Order: sequence, then structure tokens, then C-alpha cells
Amino acid sequence: MKKLAVLGLLAAMAPAFGPAQTMVKNWEEVCGVTSSSDDVRNMAVSASTNTLVTVNRLATGSNDLLLFNTADGTPATPAALDQTGIPTGTYSLVNVAVSDDGAIFACNLAHADPMLLTVYYWADASAAPVAIYTAPAWLGYRMGDAMDVRGSVSDNSVKVIVSGNNAASQPLVLTTADNGANWTPATLANTVQAQDIHLNADGTFYKTFYSSSTVPTLMNADGSATATTVPYVTTSTPAPAAYGAFAANDAQDTFFGVGIRNEAAIFVSDAAGNLIAQSPSDDLIDVDGTGAGNFTGLANGSCAIEIIPVAEDYEIYALSERNGVAKYTLDNPSASVTDWQLMGR
Repeated sequence: MKKLAVLGLLAAMAPAFGPAQTMVKNWEEVCGVTSSSDDVRNMAVSASTNTLVTVNRLATGSNDLLLFNTADGTPATPAALDQTGIPTGTYSLVNVAVSDDGAIFACNLAHADPMLLTVYYWADASAAPVAIYTAPAWLGYRMGDAMDVRGSVSDNSVKVIVSGNNAASQPLVLTTADNGANWTPATLANTVQAQDIHLNADGTFYKTFYSSSTVPTLMNADGSATATTVPYVTTSTPAPAAYGAFAANDAQDTFFGVGIRNEAAIFVSDAAGNLIAQSPSDDLIDVDGTGAGNFTGLANGSCAIEIIPVAEDYEIYALSERNGVAKYTLDNPSASVTDWQLMGR
């Protein structure tokens, strides 16, 4: 009888299975983004150095790759990467990614003949840049829109991947066997149109680009498509027409997407597209505090999202063009949906 009573009490105390919880921001900062231009569209985050990097596509010659502390979004030390030897001009820098051990990579946008794709490497935040790849000629397709890095330079496990938002784009992969002294390029045989790429630990990757008819798709390491896709969340307000940026955990059972323009909310879902958590529709990434962001007249509405596992939790960083960068924390993702929480720290 006592056992039954205890079980009855536990059942009565158990929470009901309810809707996804609303996310709460940890912080929100400009981080190089400006409300008057579309020029800061990408970022990267380093767990090993606790640094966030944003990139300005205008490439004026200095202060185009800015560094911020992930704890609060304030400027880091140094506050910017060295740009010695990097050409100035629009599209000379458009994307940035960080290895597991804190090395930084960036690339330009080669979108028309005679532009040459170039990938740069900084061994750390205080180092000078090194051009580790320059295309021998115009490749014949757009490159530089999508970039990601996994692994470490220090143990030669690093893998850099770059692709473009064009149906003919063929991803470039860079690897090293001597801790970054030399780099080996390889072009995948399969075409991968991508606005964002998320490399997985097993060498596969997810690709997405902003189109209502295109969902994030899991690609094999050779760039061929698998049958695995991640549906967009449709049970939320606002519901994204598509994700402008996308990330996944290493188990590939929890997914993080961010919408574009007035859909610039963050969505966390499972593999079936079921909503787990989201940022509130009235609290989009919006540094100026107007409540709706600077979406009027927005040319592209580009965005970026990065995640960092912290024990059983996740730090989530999202950038929205013209609207700034925000950080969230997702607690206890291994629990049931009723136990998911997004809490400020």
C-alpha cells in the first residue's frame, strides 16, 4: 500500500507535457553589426578561447574582423584580427570560422569572373594572416557564402570546408598534416549549394540556403546528399519560411535554426521538426530596442548561428544582419521537453 501511495504521489507531481518554453536572452550586443548597413553577416565562436568573431564584408583594411568576449559581448583583447596582406574592397572578407583549438579562418566571396576564392588562416588571435589557398583561376561558380571548420590544427584533425550559394558550387576542403605549415586542397566531386554549412564530427555536414522549398539536408563527406532532412518548425509564431543559418549537436538529434528578416527568431527542434524551444516573437535579436528590429528596407536579412556544448547545456549565439548578436543558454537538453529551459546567466 505504501508503494502504491508513493507512486500515486509521484504521478500527481509529474509535470504535464506542455508547449516548448520561451527562450530568455543572456545578453545582446552590437558586436560590429550596424543598423544602417548589410555588411556584417557572419560570425564564429571559439569555446577554447571564449571569443566571438564577426566579419565585415566591406574589408576596409582594419577592424573588419572584430573579437568579443562570449561571457558578455564586450570587446576582447586584442579587439580585432591583423589584416596584413588582405586586399581591401567589398567581398574581400565575407565568412569566418574557428577550429576546436582556436585557430581562425576566413574567406572572400568569389561570385564572378575574374574573382579568385582565397582562404586565410590565423594561428591565434594575435597572429598575422596567412593565405592558405588561392584558386588558380575563376572556378566558374560562386564560392564563399558557406564556411565551417571542425577539429584542431594542433593534432592535424582540422577540416575546413567552403562552398557557395549556387547550384553549380563544388565545396573546397582544406586539411593539414604538419600543424598548419602546409595545407592540402581538395574539391568535392558533388555540387552543394549552401548559404550555411555545419560540419559534423563524423565528417558529414548539413547544408541549407534560404528558400521556402529547401530544408536543411545531411550530406555525406563527399558532398553527395543523404535521405536525411530536417523539417522547418511550423508550430511556432513566427514560423520561419526557411532557415538562413543552421547548426546541430554532435548526436544529430537536436537542431538549431534562425530565420531571416522579420522571422529572425531562434528555433530549437528535434529531427522531426518538433519545436523544443524558441526565442519569443516579441523579443527578436534587436539591439536598438524598437521591438521589431531594423527589418524595413533590409536587402538580404542574412544571419548566423553557433552552438557550444557546456556539459549537458548549450550556449547559443545568433547574429541577425542590422540587428546585432544575442546569446542564450539552453539547459539540460537530455531531459524531456517539459524539462527544457532557456535561462539567462
